[in-house]
Amino acid sequence: LFGPQTGVHRNFVALWRELFATEIADPELDVEQLAYVFVRIGESMVYADLLSGREPDADLAAAVQSLLLTPAGIAAAARG
Repeated sequence: LFGPQTGVHRNFVALWRELFATEIADPELDVEQLAYVFVRIGESMVYADLLSGREPDADLAAAVQSLLLTPAGIAAAARG
């Protein structure tokens, strides 16, 4: 699941990129970067046990992802 040859990560990023490109009307926003960060947040929480020995925490991932998608979070992402 973690190797680039599986395409799991790449496919998730592509799906989120497509959704963000459709739903977020901000020409300054790099939806590729937003999608990548969004997926990495989820992966880091879901696979926490494998990555760091911590308990997986999907609720924490959802909370952080929600913050990222607030108007302030989108504006910050657009600024880079």
